[in-house]
Amino acid sequence: MICTCTESSNCSAHKTCAECQLSPECGWLDDGSRTGLGTCIPGSSRGPLEPIKDFHSEQWYFIDCPACQCNGHSMCNETRHTVGGIQEVCGDCQHNTMGRHCEICAPGYFGDPRNGDHCTACQCNGQSDTCDNITGVCHCRTKGVIGANCDRCDQKYYGQPKNGTPCYYELSVDFIFTFKLKNEEKDKHATEIYLFSIPHKNGPSVSVCICRTNDERRVFIFFGEQCLFLKS
Repeated sequence: MICTCTESSNCSAHKTCAECQLSPECGWLDDGSRTGLGTCIPGSSRGPLEPIKDFHSEQWYFIDCPACQCNGHSMCNETRHTVGGIQEVCGDCQHNTMGRHCEICAPGYFGDPRNGDHCTACQCNGQSDTCDNITGVCHCRTKGVIGANCDRCDQKYYGQPKNGTPCYYELSVDFIFTFKLKNEEKDKHATEIYLFSIPHKNGPSVSVCICRTNDERRVFIFFGEQCLFLKS
């Protein structure tokens, strides 16, 4: 039986052969590089609906997919025999990609590298080395630095994070502050905090004591006094 589908489709929206196979009017045209690259186009069990220059029947996959699926970022260097059939294994992923099929971006990069697309370096203004590998939202490492690109200071923090410098929290003298790193969703990647204090008069120096309990940091500011041993 020959299946031919003539209804309109959006085959080109499918980036992988597996996605392409979900649409009965589409087929996968492999590019022959043995890296998994190809194009999802309208077709039938006989081949593409439109003529393809230099087309070879072994390039056409209408009900299955090529054994090697590395999204153009590697080549298969190993063959395994499994219950489901022959499985080819990708070699080392290139172009800042990772995963079984080199289908995701490596730490420090983001994007959708499937079918030959690229990964872009995280844009975090020097405030983080990593970001969400799909959206590119940065994992700001300093408490008080916020924004998708770590480019703004949170309320009560001061600084210019776009210049690669941290945001600072101003401490009052003769007061006790408690900071909890990773206490909120926006702080879940925070590993550091920057503080500053301006004495309200000349003379005695300002002493700072910091004690720690798990993820909680307590900061004690004394005016004209020395830090004593503090228990948290």
